[in-house]
Amino acid sequence: MKVKDDQSWSLQLAEFSADESSIKFRDFLVLWVDTAEMVMQDGNGSGHPHDCLSKAFEVAEQSLGYLSVEWLGQMLLVIVQHWVHGDRVWDSMSVWERRMVEQATALKLVELQGSAQMDE
Repeated sequence: MKVKDDQSWSLQLAEFSADESSIKFRDFLVLWVDTAEMVMQDGNGSGHPHDCLSKAFEVAEQSLGYLSVEWLGQMLLVIVQHWVHGDRVWDSMSVWERRMVEQATALKLVELQGSAQMDE
């Protein structure tokens, strides 16, 4: 997975190593994006990152199993934040996809606020 910022991605990967669920999340995400990058390189289709992600999603689900809508929203958030093509993906998202990312962002903020309050 080609990322915008190696340092930021390293921190994200550390979070993905926290427990078994996080590792499954990471493995699905990385397979999905790596597959999208292969689709982009093959030149089959438009080559647009959003379209390649759509094609690659089926491969990832067939390999690693069903992905819940909650995790899908969270993964789209990570993709937009970290993938080198994240901005292009965001610009091409439908209103429903953006809604999932916005919801994932809101849930992450609530989680961070709760964590900060526990640290006080």
